[in-house]
Amino acid sequence: ANTNGNLEIYLNVLEKTYRQFSDIDARIQGEVDRGDPEAALRLAHTFKGIAGTIGAAGLGRRFLDLEAALREKETDTIPDLLAALSAELERVTPGLEALFPEN
Repeated sequence: ANTNGNLEIYLNVLEKTYRQFSDIDARIQGEVDRGDPEAALRLAHTFKGIAGTIGAAGLGRRFLDLEAALREKETDTIPDLLAALSAELERVTPGLEALFPEN
């Protein structure tokens, strides 16, 4: 729906997103570890929107939860939320790897 039924555009967006998602959990964790929760929040917010664009509702929920915790400075919940995000990425990634193998 977000690409008006254009499969070519959807696959292009999906591939670009997949390439960017590949290490997003580690990137967010790195920002948290560096003491930059605002950068972590921006990443979570950005990728929440991207997940919605590609129709990855489960992934979007994980980003939403993480974004809320970062915004509210609920630091004790962030490790579990990052673990949930990583688990969802591990669930989604094999299908995307099959669609877009590294060349």
